Amino acid sequence: MSRGRFCPGRVARAGATRQGGGPHHTASGTGMRSAEQGGGAGVGGSRPGPGGGVRMALGLVAGALAVALCAVLVERFVLHAEWWQVRHTVTGRPVAPQTDVGPPPGPLAVSWEQTTRIHRGSAAGYDGVAYDVSRGQVVTASGGGLVVRDARDGAERWSYRRTGWTLLGWTSTRSRLVAYFERDGRRGDRLLVGFDELSGAQLWRRDGERPAAVSRATLRWPAGAGVVLTTDDGRRTLYGVSALTGKRLWRSPLPKGCRLFEGAAQPSDSLDPPGAPDPADGGNARKTPGDALAALAVGCRDQDGRLLAVDPGHGRVLWSRTLAGESPEVRVLDGAVLVADGAALRAFTAGGDQIAGWDGDGVCGDRMCPAVLAGGRLIVVRHQEGKGAGTDRMEAVDVPSGAVAWSRDVPGYAALAEAGGTVYALRPRLADQLLPAGVDVVDPADGRASTTPAPFAIDPDLTGARPWLAAAGGLLYAAVAEA
Repeated sequence: MSRGRFCPGRVARAGATRQGGGPHHTASGTGMRSAEQGGGAGVGGSRPGPGGGVRMALGLVAGALAVALCAVLVERFVLHAEWWQVRHTVTGRPVAPQTDVGPPPGPLAVSWEQTTRIHRGSAAGYDGVAYDVSRGQVVTASGGGLVVRDARDGAERWSYRRTGWTLLGWTSTRSRLVAYFERDGRRGDRLLVGFDELSGAQLWRRDGERPAAVSRATLRWPAGAGVVLTTDDGRRTLYGVSALTGKRLWRSPLPKGCRLFEGAAQPSDSLDPPGAPDPADGGNARKTPGDALAALAVGCRDQDGRLLAVDPGHGRVLWSRTLAGESPEVRVLDGAVLVADGAALRAFTAGGDQIAGWDGDGVCGDRMCPAVLAGGRLIVVRHQEGKGAGTDRMEAVDVPSGAVAWSRDVPGYAALAEAGGTVYALRPRLADQLLPAGVDVVDPADGRASTTPAPFAIDPDLTGARPWLAAAGGLLYAAVAEA
């Protein structure tokens, strides 16, 4: 059991001022003219000659050129230099992938824990912390940068931070990880950096590229089949960028009058199965169109918004569905796509067939409904109209038939995770009057659950990060906010 703790942080801003003076040139000329007439004497005044004026002008031009050249050199080799901005560590230690299994029912004890301070950059709304467990590693992404740890003991493997920049997004596909940074105070300065996910070695960097539909809740944006999705400044075109080389592979305009949502809590998500071919490495064949899938919500002028399912490897739109509300939230699971648009929560198969729907503007509240896929069933936790706070409904829907296998009342689960066909649910309270959090181990076959205390507490009033849960290698990973 691991615990990621979030603490309010201090933002330190370091600035360096360089002062330099260019050469100062002055030129002057004097002339004396005398005249004599008869026995008298004449006195003549002095004035600059034509040669002195030219030398003065040349000196001023030379000084201006020197100052301009100095400014260019400082801008290029100091302000934009990598040597002082980047703190990057890598590793050569191997790491083995974990088995797809969580802990058995029973007492939980902390194996390791790590605190991550919240980095409050200049971009409002992107001050959270996001986690992911993959390939035997735990990835921690925050505004301060990336830290990747061994999932078994929490030992740091590699990290990447940039002074004066804020990480606003990240994604991963095919053992490659891509991070998106913006310069503090200058959001037009954008940077994508690609890494080898296991060693942390930098593969490429690309200036000016903008990720497509970054989620403020997870800081992630869609990727799959070795390709990350980016967009233009108007958010009307999708691009596919190779996670291996950073080169653009395809271009796909959005429907006329439509553009990607910006700044939404979770406007996109993606699925990246490990077995699909990699277009970035030259492969064109794919097992099925749904092997890798990206789902993005778009807002459209003078018409309803749409949910687009895109093949990230080649940019094809696989299917499209109408959205009824504003600021939709999207979730992609292995075999299902969920979208909550403020009017209803709907579930689709990977092929676009609707299998379930729950009406109501409060069905998910202020965040996406927790959901996992286990044993061929979509497990969803939703709010119930007319019920008190802390009483939700958990339902199991067969995929792809859409039949409801079972349904029961549950506490207000903060997060769900699945491993080895078992569902783990994080409850903010072990019971109504008991402060510690609890973990329910749920059987997806019939919904029966056993509850065990968690070795930490959850304060539902704290903001800045959503509770997170994952399971792998016989361990349970949890992240909660702390004051």
